[in-house]
Amino acid sequence: MVRGKSPKDWLRKFYPGDASRVRKANAVVHSLQKWQGLRVLKEYGLCLQDGIVLDENGKPVLHLGSDTCALCAHYYDSSPDSIGNDSCKTCPLCIARDGIACDAVREDEESSPYWKGVIDENPEAMILWLEKAARLEAERKTK
Repeated sequence: MVRGKSPKDWLRKFYPGDASRVRKANAVVHSLQKWQGLRVLKEYGLCLQDGIVLDENGKPVLHLGSDTCALCAHYYDSSPDSIGNDSCKTCPLCIARDGIACDAVREDEESSPYWKGVIDENPEAMILWLEKAARLEAERKTK
């Protein structure tokens, strides 16, 4: 294994801290960083299978779910009154997607960005939307 390219190095670079401990102001960046890290898993001896980042021995390194999402940690509403997209309505990613949650399909999509990342092992749609969410947050801060 190349020095600086171990699973622990990947975690340090792309998932630097538990999602629940990330400041709300940094949640979009933390989420974007994690999804961008999926582009380079092989360089670190990792792979993605069924939404789980695995090391070369098949040991789980990170699960791609709400428990490792800083946005979910801050914005997901699990109350019984909140169903479907309403549970994510204040999330910057959902707002960037015109009120459609990342695990739901917009009219102009065949699959949701989250499920494309998890099932198809293609993080690009999530990265695209997270970049848009980051731009919108930056614009809002400068106003």
